[in-house]
Amino acid sequence: MSHSLSAFISCTFVQLLLRREFHPFLVRFYLPSAIFVLVSWISFTIDPRVVPGRMALLVTLLLMLINVSTGLSDSVPIANSLTAIEVWLFSCIGFVGMAVVEYALLLLHLRLGEEKDLGRHNSDGSWESSRVRAKSEKAKVENVQVDGNSNGKGYFQNQEADNVFLLSTGT
Repeated sequence: MSHSLSAFISCTFVQLLLRREFHPFLVRFYLPSAIFVLVSWISFTIDPRVVPGRMALLVTLLLMLINVSTGLSDSVPIANSLTAIEVWLFSCIGFVGMAVVEYALLLLHLRLGEEKDLGRHNSDGSWESSRVRAKSEKAKVENVQVDGNSNGKGYFQNQEADNVFLLSTGT
């Protein structure tokens, strides 16, 4: 009996081909979230004084991105760490959230600028509002004598701002 050893060995061969489908994730998550971020950039072109329009756009986009990210949990299996799509959606939420923060800082800057325009510091370091300054300017104007013109009008020159005001005696 001379049989070769290879005659008694059997082999089974299995080939598994695994392919990941990107198309559903691209259409349901990546593309819409990228479009939401691009639309949030349009808010930078809206006039900052139009608060309802700009805030409505940004808050709506932020809520839509949060809704997309919660819908992700139904489509992706549970993983021990962050997946690439979760990182993508969190960064998109971060971009839109930072646009909201930027707008809040812009409104704060505008408000502080308006308050600065409404008042000024005096030479002694005290703050004088525009209302107080307007009252003092009115008092200066009322104390000026009419220069005796026949038309009943006189001129008053403000020493601080070099502005010339036409005064009327009411006649």
